[in-house]
Amino acid sequence: MADSNSMTVVSDPQHAAKLLRAMSSFREESDFCDALLIVEEQEIPVQRNILAAASPYIRAKLNYNPPKDDGSIYRIQMEGISVTIMKEILDYIFSGQVRLNEETIQDVVQAADLLLLTDLKTLCCEFLEGCITAENCIGIRDFALHYCLNHVYYLATEYLETHFRDVSCTEEFLELNQNKLKEVLSLEKLNVGNEKYVFEAVIRWISHDPEVRKRSSTQKWNFRSSDSFPPPVPQLAPFRGVQIPVLDRQSSGPQRGGGEERGFVPPHRWTLGQVYMRDVSSALWVSGLDSSYLREQMLNEPLVREMVRECTNIPLSQPQQGEAVLASFKPRGYSECIVTAGGEERV
Repeated sequence: MADSNSMTVVSDPQHAAKLLRAMSSFREESDFCDALLIVEEQEIPVQRNILAAASPYIRAKLNYNPPKDDGSIYRIQMEGISVTIMKEILDYIFSGQVRLNEETIQDVVQAADLLLLTDLKTLCCEFLEGCITAENCIGIRDFALHYCLNHVYYLATEYLETHFRDVSCTEEFLELNQNKLKEVLSLEKLNVGNEKYVFEAVIRWISHDPEVRKRSSTQKWNFRSSDSFPPPVPQLAPFRGVQIPVLDRQSSGPQRGGGEERGFVPPHRWTLGQVYMRDVSSALWVSGLDSSYLREQMLNEPLVREMVRECTNIPLSQPQQGEAVLASFKPRGYSECIVTAGGEERV
């Protein structure tokens, strides 16, 4: 016979959902609301305990500045969130569901990051992962890095590496500043098959804004080989429509001495365009470029002729053969590939 004092625990799986729906109706009717959320000078009636339970940020604000006992309405000031996004966040708190689209996703992520709503950020990550395309993977990658969306950053980087040839034709790619472009071109796992596609991407990038990006004097510069690094250059941030001082002192007259031999311009006399060209082109893996391809491009493209003419180590000689190629160059996208040769078939 069973013990008459034993207890069995039963539960209602819908209890939490029912409770939240009831609390949501109170919010819509302003019943039992004990605080006002001030967003963009608009007042939204809220319940302090619900917000504190959902958001560690709100809870910290309430603990730091607790309500007074004088009967006045408690006001919670919110900065950096729009009214529209705040209402979406409140709907999520009471329902566990949020409406997302490509126009609002960034604002929702920023609000979730501010309010420390980690579960909401996870939902946003799942949405962003499904939005990655050639046209937006660079922007999503930068956005994910800024807000520590690690898996989104990984997937966006993987997409960029796998579809680089498509990405390099997009507006996002062409609008990159030289530092970001150099970082992208330096990725070892770019799945290009041939370094010429990276070379052509650099040509497109320079041609997109030639007045700023094209080099204008005779200063020598080098491409990057697969096992060398470029010398340090001034780090400048280019922004369209913003006047940036040009690093050029030629207006003060020719400088005598100091190593200014014919064909050489010291770093303090570089123009802004020189810095762009020198810095960006240093990310190319010169050992992967075919000399016959470069000769053909020089015949058809003046910009290529200028780049090759000023380069000190571009491979215009006959290509290396056999083991010499393997010793000097590791192709992109194959850093984890093991190649075997020889052996015999056993029956």
